[in-house]
Amino acid sequence: MSEVHSTVSRLDEIQAAVLSVKLAHLDEWNAIRRRLAARYRVGLRGLVELPPEDGVFHLFVVRTPQRDALKAYLAERVWVPTFIIHFPYT
Repeated sequence: MSEVHSTVSRLDEIQAAVLSVKLAHLDEWNAIRRRLAARYRVGLRGLVELPPEDGVFHLFVVRTPQRDALKAYLAERVWVPTFIIHFPYT
């Protein structure tokens, strides 16, 4: 008998059914994300370091040395939720 314990996880039938329904909408949802990314790109051009133009953008990650000021501006004036996960850009 082995002393090593492991877990075998497989996608069950319910998860597969839900994901197969969602898959039918994936192209539409990706197109929406790309349109929103294009709007962000126009509004932030010249202010921050933008991500590459290709992609789906479930997140739109920017870099700026003035991250706290940008976060406050977006929260107060544009009502865009922002999340800071990484350390400050130096």
